[in-house]
Amino acid sequence: MFDNLIDSFNPDKWETPESKPDGFVEYSVNRNHKKISDCCLGVMVSDDNGKALNLKLNDVLKGKDPLGQVAKCELILKGSEENQEIVAINIDDVDWVVRKDM
Repeated sequence: MFDNLIDSFNPDKWETPESKPDGFVEYSVNRNHKKISDCCLGVMVSDDNGKALNLKLNDVLKGKDPLGQVAKCELILKGSEENQEIVAINIDDVDWVVRKDM
């Protein structure tokens, strides 16, 4: 059984709002994630056009990888193209998390 997304994140930084926010875009997720630090992962995704993006996923709990078993999901990104960060994740419209400072 899979954990809920929120179980992989620092609860001081991430939350699960009652309703899914707007603005999500679907991406394919590369399953080989780079550990940048104990609480940050590097994640490569590609959009529908095949454009690859290297993203940061911050405030992950140590030893957790919330996208480790995910092939496709919807994301909201923040930051410049060279330094983009994932600030919201939606999996199949049943499990989503959002950074509190989004």
